[in-house]
Amino acid sequence: MINNCKSCQKEEKKGFINSLLGRSVRLITCEWCSDKSKYCGDCINYMPGDAWSVKLLKSESDRYSVSWLCKACQTKFSSDKRKMQDAINNNESVEIVSKNYRGYKRTSTKDIRLSSDYYKDRDDAVEELRILASFYDCNLIDNFEFIKDSDEESTESGGTYIYTVWKAVGNGTNAS
Repeated sequence: MINNCKSCQKEEKKGFINSLLGRSVRLITCEWCSDKSKYCGDCINYMPGDAWSVKLLKSESDRYSVSWLCKACQTKFSSDKRKMQDAINNNESVEIVSKNYRGYKRTSTKDIRLSSDYYKDRDDAVEELRILASFYDCNLIDNFEFIKDSDEESTESGGTYIYTVWKAVGNGTNAS
């Protein structure tokens, strides 16, 4: 069976001789394409996942836990990464309303359940929740609450240090 790059139609060439002669063409599967198409090295790109914006995207969906993307999928991935970076930089306007608030709530029908990771500092959990709300184009977090848990780490003296960690949860919506 002959395998060709979906984009440029280069034929896959494997083998020791082709490698020695510099003619080998390895096809790599795009991890986002629904048909799992294969592309040559000229038509596929490696996507590093070390930026905080990518880490937040990965926490939202396993779909972002990828390494190799074709150019079309890379455009969408980069767009989402830019949108997350914008949310990181511009989330101050997201209002937070506690789950204990019993007054009038001016919310729209949009309702997205949001959840942060666990952090030692409660403010970091709130910051992540605001970023996620901004990423999903929400300007209000309703029914906001903290979830308290504990974690532990070993000390240099061989003991165990137990500390509190915080997770922020709420519903992302828009104020009407």
